[in-house]
Amino acid sequence: MDFADEVPFTIASQFVRPGSWDLRALEQDQVWVDIHAVVHRLDDMSWEYQRNVVALLRDNAADIQHKCMAANLIECLYAAMTGQAGPEPLDLSLDPVTWIENTVLVRRLRELMGVNSDTHVAR
Repeated sequence: MDFADEVPFTIASQFVRPGSWDLRALEQDQVWVDIHAVVHRLDDMSWEYQRNVVALLRDNAADIQHKCMAANLIECLYAAMTGQAGPEPLDLSLDPVTWIENTVLVRRLRELMGVNSDTHVAR
């Protein structure tokens, strides 16, 4: 499998069952796909909605991080077995909340919200 030929995130997201994660959402800074598979442009989301997405991601950071680690491990093993270029191994030294805060998606949401600290996320 050539990872560059995967179905684009915004198209594939409509086939993700509610309550599950398309982990590629964390690697982009344009859209959020809600539980009903509705695509929302980050720039068009209200500040409150952006805050709620960040809170959701922080609350589920450990679960999301574990799923990303498992997917990354499978991709690395597949690449090693087939001799193809694979992804970089994930940095396992970060705690889940710090890790989620450093994803492309959350960094962009924080930029749009105009805040850099988690004091603006109610929990």
